[in-house]
Amino acid sequence: SWQDSNSTIHISKECIDEDTCLLILSHVLSIEKPPHPSHIARLINVKYNCTGRCTLQCENGGSVNDNCECECGYGFEGKRCELLTKRKLFTDSACGELGHAQSAVSLSTYPDAASGSTFCQWLIRGSPTELVEFEVEDLDLDSDNMLPGQMCNDLFYIWGSAQVTNPVHCDLRSVENLKGRKYKSDSNWLLIELRMNPWSERPHKGPFIKYRILDSPIPHR
Repeated sequence: SWQDSNSTIHISKECIDEDTCLLILSHVLSIEKPPHPSHIARLINVKYNCTGRCTLQCENGGSVNDNCECECGYGFEGKRCELLTKRKLFTDSACGELGHAQSAVSLSTYPDAASGSTFCQWLIRGSPTELVEFEVEDLDLDSDNMLPGQMCNDLFYIWGSAQVTNPVHCDLRSVENLKGRKYKSDSNWLLIELRMNPWSERPHKGPFIKYRILDSPIPHR
């Protein structure tokens, strides 16, 4: 029977079988091929932002799978993807999660140059209703004598913002185009990674990126 008040159809369980149920739910979920019955609950939860029996909330871009477990993206691990996978490999005291609402991303040696092999990640994270605004003020990386087609002798990434293309190019023109603009994260987190070339002909300072946490104008998943 049709319920005009809330635009729903109520079907008696005696008049449908499992295949019919899957077909109806597939149309509701805009799926061309009916999924396996075990996937239905998860698909409904995703489409309608339900929690069902699974109340697990993944962090830092992780997603809940059918077994109510978080599947983490690059750089994260833990039950909720709350931990940095490579945290034991950091070579600088300034690496890790930054706990300030407004600060800057840089190596502890900045504005002096870093020496030797450097590996560092910085995680900036706000509450679920916030986002990260950031601006690249300085980016001193190894662009000396690059091979044809090479983007940078160092490796530098900014994950969590579709406004930045990875890996970041470090030639003079690319760096100048990157600097002086305000960027925003796609959700409430930003992960920045630096891998400096241990065979550089001269030392470099790395990045200096100012950031601040802002209230998001729209809710994020």
